[in-house]
Amino acid sequence: MVPAFLQWSIGTIDQSGFVAAWSFLGPLGALIFLSIRQAIPWMIMFLLIIVVSAVFGSDLLGNKAHVSESVRTLFYTMNLGTTSTVVFAVSAWFNRTIQNEKRQERAARESIEAKNRELIKSSQSLEEAKQAADGANRAKSIFLANMSHEIRTPLNAILGYAQILERDPDLPTTHRNAVSTIDRSGNHLLTLINEILDLSKIESGRMELVVVDFDLREMVSELSAMFELRCRQNGLGWRVNGLDSAPVPVRGDAAKLSQVLVNLLGNAVKFTDSGEITLRIKRLADDRFQFEVRDTGPGIPAGVQQNIFEPFTQASEGKKKGGTGLGLAISRRQIELMGGTLTLESRLGVGSCFCFTLSLPATASQLVAGPKRLARRARRLSDGHHVRALVVDDVAENRDVLGLFLQDLGVEVATAANGETALAELARLGYDIAFLDIQMPGLTGIDVAERVVAQYGAARPKLVAISASVLTHEQEFYARNGFDEFVPKPFPFELVCESMARLLGVEFEYDGEPVPVASEDEAEANSGVALTGELLRQLKHAAEVYSVTEFESYLTEVEQAGVRESELARRLRELSRNVQFDEILAILNRVRSKT
Repeated sequence: MVPAFLQWSIGTIDQSGFVAAWSFLGPLGALIFLSIRQAIPWMIMFLLIIVVSAVFGSDLLGNKAHVSESVRTLFYTMNLGTTSTVVFAVSAWFNRTIQNEKRQERAARESIEAKNRELIKSSQSLEEAKQAADGANRAKSIFLANMSHEIRTPLNAILGYAQILERDPDLPTTHRNAVSTIDRSGNHLLTLINEILDLSKIESGRMELVVVDFDLREMVSELSAMFELRCRQNGLGWRVNGLDSAPVPVRGDAAKLSQVLVNLLGNAVKFTDSGEITLRIKRLADDRFQFEVRDTGPGIPAGVQQNIFEPFTQASEGKKKGGTGLGLAISRRQIELMGGTLTLESRLGVGSCFCFTLSLPATASQLVAGPKRLARRARRLSDGHHVRALVVDDVAENRDVLGLFLQDLGVEVATAANGETALAELARLGYDIAFLDIQMPGLTGIDVAERVVAQYGAARPKLVAISASVLTHEQEFYARNGFDEFVPKPFPFELVCESMARLLGVEFEYDGEPVPVASEDEAEANSGVALTGELLRQLKHAAEVYSVTEFESYLTEVEQAGVRESELARRLRELSRNVQFDEILAILNRVRSKT
């Protein structure tokens, strides 16, 4: 029978059950149990009990002859009481430990849940901020597109009428100067609109490369023809170095490369008062090409060169000459988009050189050469060419501008104010080409194009989209819906002529009476002329790249070679000043080379 205080100590465990548990676990098992529960203080006390039991217990409990019953009972009671005390103390400590661990676990779980809530809230805030930024970008893009469209529409009338008035040979000089001012101011505003749109596309990441196969030499020739005349008008020399007469078929973004070169060359002409402008192209290894635009202008101060490529940043000379301060920023970012870097070297009083290198892989594709964009103004259709055109626009001024220009070229023109009238007019007469405004009430230009394609198929007239919206994806959409060409508003008349030349194969007469092709007697006389091989090569190269300044510089040497050569030089100079380089090359091909 276990004493009452032991029953209180061990609770529901009776004496025999307690002894059985002690016997089963043993001291070592109890020690392991306590060490597992990390009850270090109580483990030490229990060790003391084990030691006492080991030293004295066997003698006291085992030797019944020498120990009285009362002593054995006392020792047993003390041992059992102490053990139960330790057990219950360890149990209490273990319960407290479990409770502490549960509280810590609960606190950790609550902390994690709080952090998760904060993370979710933060993610939601970031998503909301992203959606707000995307919405702001969309709103900005829509605003810029609408702004561009709304400004281009009246500009089309302003610049269109200015071009028509400039074509009038009887316009008084004072009026002509005023019209030229209107034209320059309108084009300046148009340039600003285009540059803001380009910068917006770059910043929003929507400007993409449009990779095509093109002839680099032909591009350089067209640029040379354009800037040669500008340089001559400003009393500047013009040189193009680096490419021979052979085609250079490459693959790259021709439009952006041309835009960058036009921008750099335009700046060079604008800021150079004397000397010359040089465009140099150098072929490097691994299909790379280095482009340099060098001028003899005032130069750019060193302190300004670091910031000259930032938007709306201009040096003092730039502020005097005018401009938006966006051209170089756009050019640099376009070059970076094509995988290059635009750099600047400049010295005050010496000039500046802008340089970049691009990878333009060679292509084996057969390139079809389009009509060359010469810096001449079309006067009228050449003899033997006839065009019937329909101009469709809901704005009377836009119809009037394009219709008057086409009539001035000798084109037979009809107009329509809406899509329904256009379809009826196309069914009534056979037209060669139709210029369709895109945004019209009722049937839009796209609606008209779709119906014309469905009704007439391959026999339909050529369709040209006319729109003040100039976004690339919209132009691609027009092409997919039946249009053969796109002309943006406001349109330079030369672009309209180029479209008709491409689509209809017509030819034009240009301002400046063209020099007639050499007669048979004159061709016979030229065939007797002989020039050195190096001089002949230089003349042909200058003619192929449309470099008037370089070409005429070689004519001095031709004039000094003899009487026949002097007469040849006179004729070549006359052809050169009318930019008739095809005729020049035909003559040079009949000239003999001498050693």
